[in-house]
Amino acid sequence: MNTIRLQDKVVVEAMREAGDGWERITINYEVKSLDGEIVQSNAFFCHYSGEKELVFNAPDVDEALKTLSLSMSGSGKEISWQVADLVVDSTGKYKFDFSYEEPPRIMRMLGL
Repeated sequence: MNTIRLQDKVVVEAMREAGDGWERITINYEVKSLDGEIVQSNAFFCHYSGEKELVFNAPDVDEALKTLSLSMSGSGKEISWQVADLVVDSTGKYKFDFSYEEPPRIMRMLGL
């Protein structure tokens, strides 16, 4: 699957998970490969009329984001970027920003 389709899949999964009534979705997703294992962390928020709600346990969104990172590496076996920020508006328009820097939340969680 190409990168645009994989990004679309992430957005569709996030919109499905968010349910109804949201104005904006924001996701900060971090991924890191450590000793052959992939560690993931996300902060997924739905914004409603100026308030935001944290979305817990969105495994389909996490899996779609991990697949996107693996796909963008070219090999499909290693992650490419380590941090992705996604914003989706209520029309479905979205924007991804990727970073190759160390994922700060994961680094803090692991004490690295």
